[in-house]
Amino acid sequence: MTFPNPDTQFQPGESGNPKGKPKGTLNRSTIVRRWLEAKGQEGETVADDLVLAAIREAMDGSAPHLKELLDSAFGKITDKVDMNNPDGNLTPVVTVTFIKPKDE
Repeated sequence: MTFPNPDTQFQPGESGNPKGKPKGTLNRSTIVRRWLEAKGQEGETVADDLVLAAIREAMDGSAPHLKELLDSAFGKITDKVDMNNPDGNLTPVVTVTFIKPKDE
């Protein structure tokens, strides 16, 4: 018996889930992007309004909003602590790597 068995394979154009998601159905990220790009009453996008709200929250002291804004603007910071220093002491070495945002 060969695998996969050609007798049980779907034929070209035949679906294994005929009542599945209809063609042309939008996925969630496409729908969210459309709403974020929609223009509000002042002509700004919903995304613009959300970013401005996050900036206001960060300026009022919200650490999560500040972190999200800084990560978006300058990229996320990753750090590593290496306890195996070449000089043999136990002082950890911290390596900080800046990751550029996707749009740069």
